[in-house]
Amino acid sequence: MAAIQQGKRVAAVASGAVLALGMAGTSMAAPTFSDVYVFGDSLSDTGNVADQLGSLLGPAIGYGGNGRFSNGPVWHEYLSDDLGLSGASSEISRNGGNNYAYGGALIDGSESGFEGAFIRSLENQMAEFTGGVGSGGADADALYIAWGGGNDMRGLSGASDPVAAIDNVLSTFRSSLTGLIDAGAESLMVPNLPNLGMIPEFRGTGEQGQAEAVSIAWNDGLNAMLEDLASETEAEFYYLDVFGIFADVLENPEALGFTNLTDECRGVFLGFIETECSNSDEYVFWDDIHPTTASHANIANNAFDLLQSGPNVGQVPVPATFGLMALGLLFIGRTLRSRDRVAA
Repeated sequence: MAAIQQGKRVAAVASGAVLALGMAGTSMAAPTFSDVYVFGDSLSDTGNVADQLGSLLGPAIGYGGNGRFSNGPVWHEYLSDDLGLSGASSEISRNGGNNYAYGGALIDGSESGFEGAFIRSLENQMAEFTGGVGSGGADADALYIAWGGGNDMRGLSGASDPVAAIDNVLSTFRSSLTGLIDAGAESLMVPNLPNLGMIPEFRGTGEQGQAEAVSIAWNDGLNAMLEDLASETEAEFYYLDVFGIFADVLENPEALGFTNLTDECRGVFLGFIETECSNSDEYVFWDDIHPTTASHANIANNAFDLLQSGPNVGQVPVPATFGLMALGLLFIGRTLRSRDRVAA
């Protein structure tokens, strides 16, 4: 599997000039970073949740014996390798490492119940980090990665005012990023969301259109928020277009070695034994939400290309109001159809 995976990464790099989004102009050497710090959810968690809950509950919750919600390394681990900082982002914060991500994390820090007991939001992850940097401040030469919003957006299906809900989450995210910058962070990578309507959880369901609209609205608002934040600080932002990366995969799967774009590779036997499909390197999705390690490697390739191209906030072509308008119209339509059914 390791040899196959390495071959896939080489192939992906070779096709990056054609497929990578966000690249412009002549490719340059990636900047040199002293370290990598990570804040996020299950797309970035390398074992914080597993460290608390142990291996027995893993298959039922979604993580494997490797502590990850995937069948191998996740994207920032591949990126750290590419930056010559192998292992920098793998060690979990619970063990004193640089990875503060928790599977299931929201951006907002108002967790309660199970989430409050075992999961730290991005808001609390960054607060924990900034609270421990000391008088010397955060390492200005490190790369800081903050990827969230997926769980917040997946939970919007019952929101009476999704646009206001997105604004509230973005406001919290901005405050947390500002705190990180105030602590000394100067280089931040912030990925957007893939098209949630195309993940197995929503694809082919009645919520597919809503999930896509929510993704677009979040990405629209995130890009605008980062542009505004960049204009007010000296920090450099790398806005990773995961929405575009996955769109390329779905449109050009053969170029990256993928053959299965819809099914889950992961299985669970008897509720606690995790199984893996035989050709996992050809699957885009590990389970109904998360990508395989092959997909993570592709994200990492694009992230490295972005670092080579330089900070790009304001350069990703997202219309300023399209996402929120589309989301508003979609929910208005759903409300009207619901009223029609009640009246009938």
